Amino acid sequence: MGWRVAQPGMRGMLEFLILTNVRTDAVPKARWNEIDIEQAVWTVPLANLKDRKHRQEGFRVPLIERAVEIVRQMQEGRVSRFVFPGQAHGKPLSNMALLMLLKRMNTGEKKWLDPVRGRPITAHGFRATFRTWAEEVATVPHAVVEQAMGHAVGTQVERAYRRTDVLDQRRKLMDARASFCELKVAGQVIAFGKRG
Repeated sequence: MGWRVAQPGMRGMLEFLILTNVRTDAVPKARWNEIDIEQAVWTVPLANLKDRKHRQEGFRVPLIERAVEIVRQMQEGRVSRFVFPGQAHGKPLSNMALLMLLKRMNTGEKKWLDPVRGRPITAHGFRATFRTWAEEVATVPHAVVEQAMGHAVGTQVERAYRRTDVLDQRRKLMDARASFCELKVAGQVIAFGKRG
């Protein structure tokens, strides 16, 4: 991918966040026992979900090929129960690490600004870009998009009868999103490396 983050750690965590479309605080808390690499699924536990009120079990997140690659890269240097370990022993990277990375990426002549509000980009803002893209470009049912957002789908009665999390449809949606994000023009690669 032309836009992929080359190295694991903070940059890998940012790319993983973008590829999974989960809420920002769930990614740093990701643990190895939640990820099934063979099935390419990450099950975010209820305790790490903002929307746990409407759930009976963890939220299954499809991992597209590049997300699995990131997990495998992190596994090579595994030092913690967390997929994205912080510098403090036994602690994950923090949300602040993502904020600082985005601030560093947003220096220089060309700034990444929210076109509506004029503010610098945020990690959570990638969810908004996903939702906007899905509304304008994706050709999947609204319920699939809402499920990919981790939102409650339908009324309480509809949810009582729902027996699927449309995982396969969400995987196709996330693959399509990753392809859309891929830069097609040679030479237009976003540099995520260190400055200097």
